[in-house]
Amino acid sequence: MTARLQAAIHARAEVCAKSQLPYVPLFLDGGFATECERKGIDLDHPLWSTRAVLEDLPAVVDVHASFFRAGSDAVSTGTYQCCSAGALSHGSAMEAVARLATSPARDA
Repeated sequence: MTARLQAAIHARAEVCAKSQLPYVPLFLDGGFATECERKGIDLDHPLWSTRAVLEDLPAVVDVHASFFRAGSDAVSTGTYQCCSAGALSHGSAMEAVARLATSPARDA
């Protein structure tokens, strides 16, 4: 068992003990946009997360990897924009982009 996994198990046990939860919580990433911006991804676009996947996939992989390194069990893929009215108005092949956008999370 890796040190990271041991630390994650210990952290969950502490959360459960303090809150008396009847289940073990999973930790999700947070601040995807903030971390993307820190990596130099331009967010000045209505479909910024879609654009990030198309234009700077390695940086998106790095963002997801940073969340895993911090102890996240799961990451959000930022694909919510692929299904929006805004995406449809841009005429992109959003289904393909949504599939592509899940690859950085798997690669991380």
